[in-house]
Amino acid sequence: RGSAPMTFPDAWTAVQDVPGWLKEGQARILWDEAAKLGHDAKVLEIGSHQGRSTVILGEALRPKNGTVFAVDPFVEGRLFGGLSTKEKFERNIAANGLNDVVELVQDYSTGLRPTWDRAFDMLYIDGKHDYWTLSDDLKWSVHLPEGGAIVIHDCYSSIGVTLGILRHVLFSNRI
Repeated sequence: RGSAPMTFPDAWTAVQDVPGWLKEGQARILWDEAAKLGHDAKVLEIGSHQGRSTVILGEALRPKNGTVFAVDPFVEGRLFGGLSTKEKFERNIAANGLNDVVELVQDYSTGLRPTWDRAFDMLYIDGKHDYWTLSDDLKWSVHLPEGGAIVIHDCYSSIGVTLGILRHVLFSNRI
């Protein structure tokens, strides 16, 4: 890879072998939102799985000397791949040369949030897809600057996420 910043098509090509549910249009939204951020920008990602979205965010932030805080507990279980998923995540981050851009925080977002004290510029939520967890994950927004972007995966394909969006976002009086 040369020293020129990666383009979105290049980043999308780079994640083709990384398993995950992120589709190209969704990745483009992440890329565009992260690309708008300034120098030394920070993005907090809840739910990293094997790093598909993390690589997209990392490549968008690399030219800005930015950081992705990747929060994922990497729990055991057939659905999520267990601890071996963490190894796959780390391998995918390393294969894309993003070890200096991505900071892995292995924890549950709901347990970590009350003690978190670092600001960030964008929040990407793709954690546990139930109403209660999404409701708690939205509370991370207190660390965002005014107008900071919140991007949520599976807004309308997961009933728990949809209900959380309806309750806490669409019918919210928070501006």
